[in-house]
Amino acid sequence: FGNFEVFYEGEPITFKRTKTKELLAYLVDRKGSSVSAKQICAKLWENNIDESRNVNYLYQLLDDLRHSLRVVNAEGILNRNRGTYAINTAILDCDYYRYLEHGKPEFMGEYMVQYSWAEETAGLLWNNKK
Repeated sequence: FGNFEVFYEGEPITFKRTKTKELLAYLVDRKGSSVSAKQICAKLWENNIDESRNVNYLYQLLDDLRHSLRVVNAEGILNRNRGTYAINTAILDCDYYRYLEHGKPEFMGEYMVQYSWAEETAGLLWNNKK
């Protein structure tokens, strides 16, 4: 897996902010499970306790994410329901999801390595390999 990358028809999707890509990565990591704004903030800003500032910035990131997805006609990937957010996994082609479904390719110990919060999932993947 390595780093988290996002492509549409073979071309990388660009985001206005790098944190927007991390937001999408976190939602992908959740495998379609709904997550609240507060939960997202707790993961994306683990060491920053200014909750109101984090939530305001999160809404900017969500706007950027919706815009970036709209540009490539993929806005259906992001679901919002009663203040929670999730990824529509049914319309997303993802190597992580294929691995979970089929167990291939073999997990080599790298999963979204640029994000510290992803270490938990990497550990689970590593333990399931054995």
